[in-house]
Amino acid sequence: MSSRAVSPFPHTFQPVTVRGIYIKLTVALVPLLLFGIWRGGPSVVMTFLAAIATGAVAEFLVDLFRTGAATSSPVKNGRVLYLMVLLAVLVPAQTSPVVVAIAAAATVLIGVYLMGDTGVYYVHPVFIGLMVIAGGGITTLPTAEPTALAALAQVVADSGAYQGMTDSVFAPLGMRVPPEAIALLINVGDAGAVSVGAALIPPLILGALFVFGEDLVPPTVVVTFLIGVVAVLFFAEADIIDLLVRSNVLIVLVFALADPSVRPMRAASMAVFGVASGVLSAVLLVTSGAAVPVITGVVLVATIRPLLDQVLRRR
Repeated sequence: MSSRAVSPFPHTFQPVTVRGIYIKLTVALVPLLLFGIWRGGPSVVMTFLAAIATGAVAEFLVDLFRTGAATSSPVKNGRVLYLMVLLAVLVPAQTSPVVVAIAAAATVLIGVYLMGDTGVYYVHPVFIGLMVIAGGGITTLPTAEPTALAALAQVVADSGAYQGMTDSVFAPLGMRVPPEAIALLINVGDAGAVSVGAALIPPLILGALFVFGEDLVPPTVVVTFLIGVVAVLFFAEADIIDLLVRSNVLIVLVFALADPSVRPMRAASMAVFGVASGVLSAVLLVTSGAAVPVITGVVLVATIRPLLDQVLRRR
């Protein structure tokens, strides 16, 4: 008889909960928020505090009105924290705390409760908050290409790593990757970003690894959304890397579409939703067709999301 000890089964099943999803999404957003605070300074701190405080108060008042007593549901706490952190990284860095507070209140009162309820809304509540303040002059349209990256781009151009990649990879494949594009991807300073969290690719990648590693968002909706955006930018002959990095496209793609309430339930519906959202977002981005183009594009397509699930349901 073998004396070898029998090891327990190495995998432990953990059920997926709403609270767990929101906590994981919040953790994934933390690197982006911290780098945004480091880059933006005290104004970003005030943005974050205004969002968190207003969101918590709005949730408290809703509980008080609906039940006659404030509850401390862990699900609601996790949701509000995620929503407010996401709001803080999607607004422009110099946004007034008063405006942020209005967006936070609209996110909870209108986005969560008036347009649905916990887990019922299909337009992301943060997007509703951003649409409300967009009417007050807030914009997330990229401006002219920044000059702050010139020094970093020169460092990249002079580096042996860039020259080696150009000779061994880019040139044989017929690709031209300018040093300015590499500088955008590795930069964590001022790059003409449209929001607190935009143009911060290194911390965004850290958050994305966590989101995708925990399977918080289906690959179908992410890939199709990105394909839709890139296709429009390509045919419009726009600077694809510049617009992807400096706009809110990647933040929405990684952290907003991971909310299970805002995407279709079926794979075919997710594909249609992703492509349509990406295409419309990119069209508004390159044509300056909306103050908050990426958000507006996703919101417009989200209004027909229930129809997509009905039309494309399996027979």
